[in-house]
Amino acid sequence: MGFAETFKALSDSVRRDILMLLREGRMSAGEIGSHFDMTGATISYHLNILKKAGLIFETKEKNYIYYTLNTPVVEEVMLWVIKENKRILMITSLIILLPVLVGLLLWHQLPEQIPVHFNSEGVADSYQSKLWGVTFIYLVIFACHWFAAIITSVDPRRRNISSKIYRLVLWICPVISVFVGVTIYGTALNWPWVNINFMANLLLGVIFIVIGNYLPKCRQNYTIGIKLPWTLS
Repeated sequence: MGFAETFKALSDSVRRDILMLLREGRMSAGEIGSHFDMTGATISYHLNILKKAGLIFETKEKNYIYYTLNTPVVEEVMLWVIKENKRILMITSLIILLPVLVGLLLWHQLPEQIPVHFNSEGVADSYQSKLWGVTFIYLVIFACHWFAAIITSVDPRRRNISSKIYRLVLWICPVISVFVGVTIYGTALNWPWVNINFMANLLLGVIFIVIGNYLPKCRQNYTIGIKLPWTLS
């Protein structure tokens, strides 16, 4: 198994979804195919690429072929990503989870139902339990952060993604997490200086300026920018 083959296998969203399914246990090609709106031949094509990359095993039992996840290889890829970007991943992950710590410190001050969604006028229109608002949202952002970090790292054309662009990707979720924490806690506790519309417009403005500055300089790859192979084909 070479990293080039592994990265190529992971570059496709269908193959990543197949790996996620196999985390639950072994499955036949038919069982895997039932989760996708595509032909059996297409599923077999994706399974063959995953098998060549060493990410899955194939075993035959009677008239069926079963596929299982090659856990050591998947773990190897994860460890490689962590090793290459240890410092920035640690810092950004801690920032993402910082609102959880803040929420726990403010736990007794927060109401039992806290706002988690706001309309276009910045008014809360959806509420969830305190536990949900203090933990679940940030765990989802944390998961998205690591997904983006891994997928970008294993891009077959990773060399076309500059270190500045990659750092930008890793800082998106931490900024969003802090923004979400300030808006949710600020609204729940009636902090007078929290103006959601102003903060949201400011955040979007900064994101557009930064992205507009870097994307035109981004060379073709599979994960970042508009110069993706499938947009140019």
